[in-house]
Amino acid sequence: MEFLALSESTRLDGLPLDILLIVLSHLNTARSVARLGTTCRRLREAVRVDGWRNFVRSRFGTLRLPQNVSDDEWQALAKSLTSQSRAWERRALTVDSLIPHKEQHRGARDGADRRNHRPAQRTQTFPCQIIVDAAFRKAGKSVQETVVWGAGEDIFARYRNTPVSASHPDVWHSLPGSENGFNPGKDDVTSISILDRETEPNVVVGRASGDLRLLSLDPSQFGRTRMTFQPSATENAQSHYTQNEIQAIDFHQTSRTLAASTKSNVLLYAADSCEGDKVDTEDGEGAPTSVKPKDAFNVHMLEGSEPFKTIRCMRFTEDGGIVLGLTSSSQPLRCLTLSPTGPRLNAASKMLPSARATDSYALKGWTNATVRGLLPVNTASIAGGKGNVVLSSYEDGTIRLQDMRSPSPVDTIFQDNFEVMTPSGALLAYGTERFIAGNARSNTIKIFDFRWNKSYQYTASLPCSSEVPYPSPRPPTLINPPSHTERSCCDHLTGQECRWHALSKANYYRPNSTVYLPMINARSSPVYSLAKSSDTSPTLYAGLAGEFVEMNLREDVGDLRKRPRAPASKPLYACRRGIASILETGDGFSLSDISKSQRVPEMRTQSNKVQVDHVPKPARNRHRLDEHLQFASDFPSKSD
Repeated sequence: MEFLALSESTRLDGLPLDILLIVLSHLNTARSVARLGTTCRRLREAVRVDGWRNFVRSRFGTLRLPQNVSDDEWQALAKSLTSQSRAWERRALTVDSLIPHKEQHRGARDGADRRNHRPAQRTQTFPCQIIVDAAFRKAGKSVQETVVWGAGEDIFARYRNTPVSASHPDVWHSLPGSENGFNPGKDDVTSISILDRETEPNVVVGRASGDLRLLSLDPSQFGRTRMTFQPSATENAQSHYTQNEIQAIDFHQTSRTLAASTKSNVLLYAADSCEGDKVDTEDGEGAPTSVKPKDAFNVHMLEGSEPFKTIRCMRFTEDGGIVLGLTSSSQPLRCLTLSPTGPRLNAASKMLPSARATDSYALKGWTNATVRGLLPVNTASIAGGKGNVVLSSYEDGTIRLQDMRSPSPVDTIFQDNFEVMTPSGALLAYGTERFIAGNARSNTIKIFDFRWNKSYQYTASLPCSSEVPYPSPRPPTLINPPSHTERSCCDHLTGQECRWHALSKANYYRPNSTVYLPMINARSSPVYSLAKSSDTSPTLYAGLAGEFVEMNLREDVGDLRKRPRAPASKPLYACRRGIASILETGDGFSLSDISKSQRVPEMRTQSNKVQVDHVPKPARNRHRLDEHLQFASDFPSKSD
């Protein structure tokens, strides 16, 4: 009897490229991809050209990845993103406080006053709010990060090239408000937004006086006014659409529309010519172009509008709708939809009064609420999730994720399980992996996990074990830790994981955290603004009262205070390295009964130097937290 047999065994390097890419998509660690690329010449080329790109897109697909990445750059991007993921999970970070040089700042202002032949303006008694935005621009293999912030009536910017080198130092620019006739207090910067983030950027600045203008961020022409956005005097006199105090601004890239909100009004401007390399915005006399609004709405007067006090925040959704966050309203989250028949104002469906009694989305007894922050979330990578998904923070301490459509598969309420009723304000998201919330009462930022399935876990690259992840968290709520069989090795054929790998993915062992920022001059401050240049950047910026904070994810495990600093050309701010404290706050889902939050979590303060050098490196790598947050008592003894 004859048997069928293959004349030649199938080899991995002999598979067609499309089949090989399917195989590569199942590799869940960068180490596996790198090792596969060292086996032979064909696989090395496949990994270089397609493997790293496939790995990044499959494991970090919810992030907004940079455009025009070459074949040779995907590996570096994979290394950066995996390192950042590990740093986020372990809270490996450094915090720098940027403090203005008072002498330089005062001298620049006094010099401008002398040039204008007028007495120096009196500075503010209280520290000003820092409003910040950031963007990046790719030039060849380097990336230039631009950070712009408003401090009172003044504007500052810093340009930094990555990788950092002595030949390309940081460049700083300032634009004192007095040079344009702005005064402290009434002309303070209230909102700031960088446009055209991956080209030569411009920045739109809104002020408390209602002034709204487009400024150049070209280093050679920094601060030059390119456009002003303002209704005419006739429009102001004949309508209710005055632009007297800018509360928020946002730019919709697809429709090239700039939206600005005051306490009662929303004004829309056509910004088709905001790109300076396409249009000369200066007329023959050198005056900037003045742009009038193409549409304006008084939200109080729109049909179906429920009473509210003010518009606090405003953002565009993906399809061009406008989400409004209102204060003191029974419908604090509303969507303004523009159509040929006119504007339509709709309340978020989960907050309608008829649903308040039965829907858990609203708290019991809620009559008037305030939205403190808004953030559209990109859910295009989630099946059925593409739509107008918005994250919003509230005065009652909750943060809510809601698709403005109904029904919605992604509605979730998040809450700090320790400081249950403390409100959050500014919001910042990294895809659908995690989001950051700024405390509206003190100088802390809160790190939340969206709690959706993750395609990448840094713990997958560590060896199997029958141990339980350590140290065990001390959540503020009484929750029993999950259990798992004491399997010591993963079985990939059956899909069964060892005890350590299985529990490392559990929410209990991956709690949310609050980062206590160092206080300058023993003064606490709310976090007024948050910014990042991109989803792939390891740097986050926070604006407080009179203080600008830069938080970086850390890759090395050296001395916290000896981190190399970027070279700078005439820095306008002094950098002071601080020590942060970390407090773990539970899984982050809202509590139906706030009395269940009864325990005080353990707070860990960063140690300047690693205190567990005597512990073997493999054991330190299994610790849930960064080595600067580890103590000798955290590690299980051999008898355990």
